[in-house]
Amino acid sequence: MTRRSSARRIDRATSGAIDFDAALEAYLEGGDPEDLLRAAGMVIGSTIPLDAEPALVVAELTGCDCELADYDDAGRAVRRWFAIMDEDGARH
Repeated sequence: MTRRSSARRIDRATSGAIDFDAALEAYLEGGDPEDLLRAAGMVIGSTIPLDAEPALVVAELTGCDCELADYDDAGRAVRRWFAIMDEDGARH
């Protein structure tokens, strides 16, 4: 991998984390659940550490009784939550 392609990969990861944070905030304020689900998919595989505040928000929102150390954990928790809600026929 060249240095340039490595920099692009880091930029995408950072962009995904920023998009996830924005979608989470928007969702909490009544935004489109599909935006949050889409953003959750974008952070799968991310190793960027998750700050304590968004980790707590995601854990409370999803009912996740687990450690959310990075954006990958948060994205997976949100996607699991959406899948459970869809199975139950509940509204997001």
